[in-house]
Amino acid sequence: MRYQVSNNKLEVLEKELHDREAEIELLKTTFSENLLPDETLSRLGGDEFIFILPQKDQRKIIKRGYDLLELLNTPFKVNETEIAISASIGASVYPEHGEDISILLSHTDSAMYHAKDTKLGIHLYDPELDKYTGQLTMTTDLYKALDENAFKLYYQPEINLQDDTLSSVEALGRWEHSKLGFIPPNIFIDALEQTGLIDRYTEWVVKTALMQIESWRNMGYEIKIAVNISTMTLNHESFIRFLKETIIDSKVGSYLIFEITENLFLAEYDHLSETLQIIRKLGIILSIDDFGTGYSSLSRLKKLPVSELKIDCSFVMEMIYDQDDEVIVKSTIDLSHNLGLTVVAEGVENKETYNRLKALGCDTVQGYHISKPLPIHLFNEFLTRRK
Repeated sequence: MRYQVSNNKLEVLEKELHDREAEIELLKTTFSENLLPDETLSRLGGDEFIFILPQKDQRKIIKRGYDLLELLNTPFKVNETEIAISASIGASVYPEHGEDISILLSHTDSAMYHAKDTKLGIHLYDPELDKYTGQLTMTTDLYKALDENAFKLYYQPEINLQDDTLSSVEALGRWEHSKLGFIPPNIFIDALEQTGLIDRYTEWVVKTALMQIESWRNMGYEIKIAVNISTMTLNHESFIRFLKETIIDSKVGSYLIFEITENLFLAEYDHLSETLQIIRKLGIILSIDDFGTGYSSLSRLKKLPVSELKIDCSFVMEMIYDQDDEVIVKSTIDLSHNLGLTVVAEGVENKETYNRLKALGCDTVQGYHISKPLPIHLFNEFLTRRK
């Protein structure tokens, strides 16, 4: 079969091809100029590149990935035309994710497509995603779970270090599948995002949290509840309408805390920052979750209406053994306080870490040293014991 192409159309196609090659060459040059001495860069084909980063742990790999994404934040000029380039990064680690190069490449590719689909910027390969692939009839199972109220919220306490009081908890979703048993949260949250059901799930979480806040107030407890909000959900105007309607009907909206990840800094920042301003005006407190694992622009951070930073547990859990981690924790606490923000440290698993964070001036702690996440009946028993 043969197609005829007009001269004008052919010129357009040739220009597009030329510009595309110019874009790819720009990417290659940009990445090459910013390689570290021990790193290797290669073009796989098309617009796909591979980096080899030796002697780096998972946390450093994620940090390096965000560094590379940051290189693309400034628009490029191609043939006098200014263009914006975005990218998605998948990462896998030898030997945890495979000892054969073909397996590692396959897992890296899978992680890259996950990062692209969820607009997270970068994603580290998760074998749990493969473990459940094909076992869940995703849409059917998730609709059923939502319809039958199969999701549950567990609550993990956050303790104020200054007076040892409990003023807030984090609500964490749990799902016991009728056939597969306990489904890890990262699996079903990912599935909810993939199937477009994350908004419905988040609305259920918010409603459940508000009802629980009122229940505790009736018991004599003033407790705030922190819930995790997907960047994907923040992009939807329907969710904002839901919030406005729900908060108007509630007397405890100011007891809600929304936790957002540092990925916000890479995904439609201007639009999302306006959304956060609207949410804050509703009285909802905003917190940056997993701080230190992603990309953070201080110039953007100070403009966001956030009140709190949560230091990622990967820094906290080893801080009494690793001086570098303690320096990061201390610097984050000092930075946050200078910006007028309070600090929550996640992953506190022993008394030594608890005491060290108190000495460093941390405001609030969360972790297994205090309590693991508990279903509501056990959490209420925890409240009674503390009282």
